[in-house]
Amino acid sequence: MRSRLFSALILPVVLIAVPAYADDSNPLGNAAHGGGHAESTGSSFVATSTAYVDSDGHAHPLRPGTRDDAPSLYEYRVGQVFSGMCPDDAQGRPVGLVFLDERLISDGPTGTWTLGPVYCASPGAQPIDLGNIAGQAATVTESLTPPTPRVRVQPGGTTLVGNPTVFSGSDLADVTPPALTNPLSGRSLQLTVQPTTWTWDFGDGSPVVTTDGPPPAYEHGSSNQDLLTHTYRRAGTVSVRVTVTWTASYTVSGIAGARNVANPVASTTTVALTVRQARSQLVSH
Repeated sequence: MRSRLFSALILPVVLIAVPAYADDSNPLGNAAHGGGHAESTGSSFVATSTAYVDSDGHAHPLRPGTRDDAPSLYEYRVGQVFSGMCPDDAQGRPVGLVFLDERLISDGPTGTWTLGPVYCASPGAQPIDLGNIAGQAATVTESLTPPTPRVRVQPGGTTLVGNPTVFSGSDLADVTPPALTNPLSGRSLQLTVQPTTWTWDFGDGSPVVTTDGPPPAYEHGSSNQDLLTHTYRRAGTVSVRVTVTWTASYTVSGIAGARNVANPVASTTTVALTVRQARSQLVSH
């Protein structure tokens, strides 16, 4: 008790700058969650909770220094609560300084509890399993089939050796599937998939070219500085392969900010192109 109280007296200046409000509102039911209120000494949280979510929507990791979407290796319980150590929250409700105990899930129910994170805690926040939400977002992303890129080649179908060929594409709209409800948090999950890069393989063994978006088509009288061109050096038939990489992000209702999904998806199209060798011919007059 003395060591906890000593820590409480020296930590508030640091903690108040980024308060994380803790509450044991139970999205899973008491059996899974451990029951009890987060500000009641001895209450336990669901082992897979990975963050506290403030009433203003900011998420703070349960274990400092880890990703907020990483699965938790620890179970948490409230060790001590000291009132009067933190300012009231924005709604004027009292905020206590909460010391959490933690133990490895792998140690089982007889494992040793040690001192874990310390938070300024308010009744308005909840422990949320961001790891599960991130996993659901990744699964949904993998199941999506984004639109195939539309590609134009000028001249179309046939080009000449030594002659610059223009490659262009059409803009692709973001993919936003219907919002889902995360089963472990009860919160709405909205996923958005955006086209971010276009990769051009010209089919002749030359290095691929990556653009941030679809290059424009050639138009008579327009500037050529933004055109994507490629010059073939030998005749033949080539397959031009264009791959668009789509980057996904998701938002969770009641939690501020968007989070990126680790695994992007891609869509590809292939265009056949004939490259001919122009030959000179003497013509008599």
